[in-house]
Amino acid sequence: MTNLAAQAPAGLNRLMTPLVILCIAQFMIQLDFTIVNVALEPIQSDLGFSAGGLQWVVTGYGLTFGSLLIFGGRLGDHIGRRRLFLIGLGIFGVASAVCALAGSPAPLVAARIVQGVGAALVAPMVLAILTGVYTDGAAQARALGIWTASMAGGAMSGIVLGGLLTDAFGWRAAFLVNVPIILLLLPLARRVLPESRPEHARGLDIPGTACITLALAALIFGMSSGEERGFGSAITIAALAAAVLFAAAFFAVERRASDPAVPLAFLAAPVRRTSALVLLLVSGVTVAYVYFVALFLRGVLEMSGSTTSIAFIPGPVGTFIFSLFITRHLIARFGLKTVLLAGIVMLGVGQLWLSAIASDSSYWTAVLPALILTGCSSGLVVPAVAAGVAAGATPRERGLVGGLVPTSQQVGGAIGVAVLATIAASVSASHGGDLATGYGRGFLVSVFVLAALALLVAVTSFRPPESAPH
Repeated sequence: MTNLAAQAPAGLNRLMTPLVILCIAQFMIQLDFTIVNVALEPIQSDLGFSAGGLQWVVTGYGLTFGSLLIFGGRLGDHIGRRRLFLIGLGIFGVASAVCALAGSPAPLVAARIVQGVGAALVAPMVLAILTGVYTDGAAQARALGIWTASMAGGAMSGIVLGGLLTDAFGWRAAFLVNVPIILLLLPLARRVLPESRPEHARGLDIPGTACITLALAALIFGMSSGEERGFGSAITIAALAAAVLFAAAFFAVERRASDPAVPLAFLAAPVRRTSALVLLLVSGVTVAYVYFVALFLRGVLEMSGSTTSIAFIPGPVGTFIFSLFITRHLIARFGLKTVLLAGIVMLGVGQLWLSAIASDSSYWTAVLPALILTGCSSGLVVPAVAAGVAAGATPRERGLVGGLVPTSQQVGGAIGVAVLATIAASVSASHGGDLATGYGRGFLVSVFVLAALALLVAVTSFRPPESAPH
């Protein structure tokens, strides 16, 4: 196995460490999520998108990104993580430029789909390389905290930059902003990041990888369709049925594979299995919370788009502060389990606070405290679960870790929004169209989910598994 702790070339600026390179890449991917959402309205107006077609600017990217993360993680384990990181950056950069040059809906949607492919190759390599370079417990906790802070910083910057760039230069600037970042990253990453892959890698598990990719794609599409068309629609039922069938095929294939894409024994360790489940459910709650709060601020409190963006900023600021300065010290003193429990409880209190919102609620008293609590909770939970999934992983499993963590986030987010939005819509309809009542009920359901999750974490052993021989 190559030495993942290899140092950067001596001539490079000491600030340009692997962590800086990786976090800039993570920042850019997170920036792209939020900055494009802000630009949707001018995109629709300029290119003549239908309402259903416009959704694919977001869905097309999310579909390929969410479904290919496991594939990207395992591919990096086989062909080299730095190599795949560079390939993914190149794909993402070219697709971003094509998005900016699109003159009609079809090329933009196609480029967004390809952009999602590039992101699905980069994101798992960020975490795989990070956990390989920073293997010491304290150093890894610090690195994971900075990684989480880079996600929060990207989200926060996207909220602000999306409006500023779109207003000043038009919607195309929301895509062009990625190009100079990638032109900077490519040569630096090639020089600074260490290459790593198993010296005697077996062939990639094509059947298993194909099954899990198709299962995830069908699940994400089915959830998106359920939110838009209803869970009783034929296309939604067909997509979810396909997800179940492909998932069943995946488990059947993996049991017989000599080198499976996702070794089932890897998730047998309680700390890994529970950490992945925590991230999936917490992501579902937090993505739904963003969705509901945005609708409440725009539709009930009648805030403008720019004011709504500014109103959200305290949440990512809380994530940034906790993940960068606080969480690693809490993990060192109290352990992963206690930090996870604290984060889940804090998130639950935030959702309980929001469950009381009403049509005459004030942002300052009904929303802002919950935004701060929820943001701080993410700063506790995300670094802790990433460390939990990576616990005891062998060098040949780091790409798998890098794929599992963002996959849990993407799948959880898709399920959370679809299910909780359906519940909220049903409650609103039964209360004479009162949107606030529906959103409040969605938040209350989240509280019960988090209470059950906290109980599970409390009774689970978080003892790190022993690394398998390699």
